[in-house]
Amino acid sequence: MDRRSFLKSMFAAVFLPFLPKGLSVEKEQHEVWLQSSLVAGFKYYDGEKVWYSLKVGELLALSREPNNPHDNQAVEVLWRGHKLGYIPRYENSTAANLLQNNAPLLARISNLDEPRNFWKQVELDIFLLVDSSK
Repeated sequence: MDRRSFLKSMFAAVFLPFLPKGLSVEKEQHEVWLQSSLVAGFKYYDGEKVWYSLKVGELLALSREPNNPHDNQAVEVLWRGHKLGYIPRYENSTAANLLQNNAPLLARISNLDEPRNFWKQVELDIFLLVDSSK
């Protein structure tokens, strides 16, 4: 993506939600990659229970958990209602801030490692969804 397209996408992401109601704009959706992360705490939640049902490419839900006693920027990772863990504390600030501001984020499983290492078992990619006119 060139600089002009990137800036246009970012402008659209910020200002399209504030257009007057009734004003229609043709939209094309783009995914802007933000980061890849391992799921932290996988073995402490539902990870082991749903491991054999997970597939690369499946969508994950991200949810802010601002009242988390260990991390006020906590972002939980969910698959079909099952909590898999969190985005690691040292790399969750971007996702936390975007979710706090209701930015449309998409997360997808990008890699699955065998159950022998529950610390590095599930990797996800996080994308910002932006709508821009053609």
